Amino acid sequence: PQAGTTDVNFVDFLAPSGQVIDTDNAPPFTHSFTATQAGTVTILAAATDFAGNRAEPVSLTITVVPNSPPTVAIVAPSGGTQIGTGQSLAVLVQASDLLALTDVELDVRGSHLVTTQLVHFGAGVTSGTASFSVPIPATAQPDTDVQQLTQLTAIAHDVSGLASTSAPVTVQIVDATAPTAQITSLANNFIVGPGETIPVITVQAADAVGVAEIRFHTEGAVVTVPAVQSFTPPKTGATATFSFTVPEEGVAQG
Repeated sequence: PQAGTTDVNFVDFLAPSGQVIDTDNAPPFTHSFTATQAGTVTILAAATDFAGNRAEPVSLTITVVPNSPPTVAIVAPSGGTQIGTGQSLAVLVQASDLLALTDVELDVRGSHLVTTQLVHFGAGVTSGTASFSVPIPATAQPDTDVQQLTQLTAIAHDVSGLASTSAPVTVQIVDATAPTAQITSLANNFIVGPGETIPVITVQAADAVGVAEIRFHTEGAVVTVPAVQSFTPPKTGATATFSFTVPEEGVAQG
């Protein structure tokens, strides 16, 4: 039979030795196989028409390469990047695979922060970039020890189940969250007469890292009276008390 004609009854697929390994009697006459090892595979095909005429076999040589795990790398941020508490860390990961990628997992591990995220790829994607956003809690403890910084690693998986891990990237979490403070001993809109003394003004402050000092001052109708109470070592929750006297010639309304 001639190529491209419809006078084909069946096609035999043969090994180089001439042994028939498969026969297909319906167009488009296909044969599939699973390669068990790397190297070259030669397959021959011979068509036979309805009159019994058999064509000379034609051959096809296929090169089989080893199925390697995917490649993966963290391209952002760079090592040593600082990220503040209460902020989000943007992470970009590039991955590729000879067959197809399935997903990339981001693993974040530090002294005070451990989390994972996963990005899936669509079917047939052999190369892609995964974007992650890692929220750093406002209450997270900063990385004060340079030997124990927060480490990022990415793991890529392909459709055959193989996986590979990127080189680690370290970032440093720094304190970017301001402490909170409030006066707890006085109500709003209190009135103080000239020459009177407020004996106890209580201020409470809190900070995930630690309150180092509480500074109190007045301003307005009275002269500013600065006062500071320090805490060594800093406290995550601190209370300070202050007092001041209103001058005879002034009236303070808070």
